[in-house]
Amino acid sequence: SHFLGSSYLDEGMLGSVGIVLLALIRGLNSHMVHTIGTLVLAAFAITLVSTLIGAFTTGSFAILQDNLSPPAGWESLQYDDISLCFTFIYPCFAGIFQPVNKLNKLRTPYASVPHAAIGSVLLSTLIFA
Repeated sequence: SHFLGSSYLDEGMLGSVGIVLLALIRGLNSHMVHTIGTLVLAAFAITLVSTLIGAFTTGSFAILQDNLSPPAGWESLQYDDISLCFTFIYPCFAGIFQPVNKLNKLRTPYASVPHAAIGSVLLSTLIFA
């Protein structure tokens, strides 16, 4: 079920290819990168809204409590499970550093970067919580 032997390597390879493709697209047409980013953000927003609607309409505290730990207990966790978790969390950390990458284009970087960094941490927490 894995191309490279583990889900971690599969996600790492896909992420690396994606980063290279975005870098190539950035070199050719920077507006396309923003369009792709907007589409990805829209997909995240739709997923988040759908999850929240489902949680509020059919969820309960009993279901939430059942989902807080692995079904077979914490002792059943394997390396692949933990690496898969970090594979999904990595984009969160990469997004946090985006305000710093755009630093030279800001009028007030000393005010904008802290607000953007805190906002990206809060948004990432909301998405991945």
